[in-house]
Amino acid sequence: MPRSKQYRHDETSIYPLLETNIDVSIMEFSQEPIVGPRSEWSIQRHGQDTPFRHHTVIQKYVQGLLERNGYQDLVEYNVTVERVEKLKECGIWRLTLRKSGPAKTRDYWWTEDFDAVVVASGHYTVPFVPYIEGLEEFAKAYPCSVEHSKGYRGPDKYRGKVKWERRTIFKFCC
Repeated sequence: MPRSKQYRHDETSIYPLLETNIDVSIMEFSQEPIVGPRSEWSIQRHGQDTPFRHHTVIQKYVQGLLERNGYQDLVEYNVTVERVEKLKECGIWRLTLRKSGPAKTRDYWWTEDFDAVVVASGHYTVPFVPYIEGLEEFAKAYPCSVEHSKGYRGPDKYRGKVKWERRTIFKFCC
């Protein structure tokens, strides 16, 4: 089937300088602490005992858990769940799945049955853009000037283009 234009998992929010924004102790299993290094960036901002880690530390931690426990063959990446239905007659969960083919030009669809389903998609998967009067017209008039934070990949694109004036005062009224 030709590849869909809809939002896909491969449109990630991860960018090179991304750090966690919660303490690693909340993300780790008690029997397997996260011991990865602290980044210089995080140490400069939060001190030697910074609880935050670079995204690659968390990725290596999860991959290590899978490999040490023999689960790596039970996980498949880059697959989207397109439909979940419970078959009432037998209590089985049927999932309709989709994966990109070579060169991401085709999508492959299939179904698999499971005893249980855990939904853990995260709340930052699909970007929300609120209605702001005039934003659509502004974006059309100035292409590439409006971007959701999900598209952020680092500061280089903005270096030398954004200037702040400290004398600007914002007044909020109720």
